[in-house]
Order: sequence, then structure tokens, then C-alpha cells
Amino acid sequence: RCETRICSATLIKTRNLITGIHSISSVGEIHHLHAPSIAKQEIRVFRAQVKRHVREVLTPIALLIEREMRKVNLSSETQQLLTHPQHMKAAFGRERHKCIPNIPQSLDFIMSHVYTLARGFEHFLLNDETTVSGGRLLIFSSNTQLNDLFKSSYVFCDGTFSIFFFCMNNDIKPFCRVTITKD
Repeated sequence: RCETRICSATLIKTRNLITGIHSISSVGEIHHLHAPSIAKQEIRVFRAQVKRHVREVLTPIALLIEREMRKVNLSSETQQLLTHPQHMKAAFGRERHKCIPNIPQSLDFIMSHVYTLARGFEHFLLNDETTVSGGRLLIFSSNTQLNDLFKSSYVFCDGTFSIFFFCMNNDIKPFCRVTITKD
């Protein structure tokens, strides 16, 4: 039934148990008695755009939502109907989770090419090799991080997570994440 109470348009969605195919049939009035809501259509388009970006780009979800809200120029009515970006974050997070591969259970996994690049074009995975002890050594860094490392005067190493830090202009930054895994 239409979500507008005064409208008598009704559709019934049924599922064939044998084939699993959904079909839609109408009962009674087919046409709506009111004009479509422009604000709700804007929300549908906005959510579809954010959903597409969440699947394609690994930027934090809250940032993507806010960026899209600024880009789209939503009407005031649409902004009132739209939920707060922090509340939308959970729904879009579930959408992103569908695209992210499962955590590997062994060292014998193949890293997708998407995760070896930074910003979609720059090499990010510098090294992927098996160690003598049977572990696996993965070194990640962008060209910008490498340039900063070579310009820095001090280099620190945190053995907990094997993350290297460097000091540049009295600012400490992480260099690259080195993951050493053993069986």
C-alpha cells in the first residue's frame, strides 16, 4: 500500500517458492492519487550515490556522506527528511562490509590488486614475501610516506605493531605498516 494514507494505490509482492522469483501484482487502484514527493526522490538518488561511493572508495564513510551532502545541494525539505550522517554511517558501513573480503585464516591468501594501490594508482604494497621461518612479510607505504621518511632526521620503531615513525619538523608521523605473521 502507498505510504500516503489518503492514496489507495496498492501493490502486492509475492515470491514463487519453487523458482524464488518475486512478482508484483496490483489490486484495486493502480495509479496514485497524489504527486510524487520530490524530496523522497532526492533522498533515493543521494543514497544511491553514497552507496556507490562506499563500495568503490575506501574513504571513511562519514566523510563520504558529508562530501556528497555538500556536492548534491539538497533542498531544505530533503535535509529535514534525511537522517543525520552519523546515523546513516551504520547502514552504509554494512554495505561496505559486503564488498570487503573476509579476514584470511592462513598465510596462503592472494592480495587483491585493489589493496596494493594507494589512491587508485600509486603503489602501496612495497613487499610481499615469505620469511625463512615460514611467516609472511608485507610492507605497505605510499610514495609520499617514503619521501617524508628519507627527509626525516630521526626514525623510531614501535615493536608492538611494527610501525615505523619518523620525526620531521617536530611532527611525528607513521611511515609504513609492516605486518609479520607466523603460523
